Amino acid sequence: MIENILKEHHIKVTYPRVQILKSILEHPKGTTLKELVRAKKGSIDKSTIYRVIDLFISEGIIEKFVNADNEVIFLLRRNHGHYLTCIKCHRLVELDECPIEKYISQDIAGFKILHHVIRLEGICSQCQKNKK
Repeated sequence: MIENILKEHHIKVTYPRVQILKSILEHPKGTTLKELVRAKKGSIDKSTIYRVIDLFISEGIIEKFVNADNEVIFLLRRNHGHYLTCIKCHRLVELDECPIEKYISQDIAGFKILHHVIRLEGICSQCQKNKK
């Protein structure tokens, strides 16, 4: 599966790329750069991890978000990214439908939209119940 993702994006399959993508896939709620470096310590150097992360972002394989703790987390990109994020428990929920799809078929302020990510922040129903 991992090799297929790389091949679909026309990226050469290498040990570091496979291992980094594997680590990201193992964390469906996202992983930080610090966690990746710690997990790969001794097998992949830090600068390679940074370069691979940059490559994966530029090729649309992963997305990066800043959570409520101001940590950058990386997630496998699904569809074109529509998320709800709870600012209390940091739960990330992916939306099934695009709330602005009908608006992006046209140019906006002179831009032809190629890709978009929507992230809405709020408080999930569970955290609202626990509010005291």
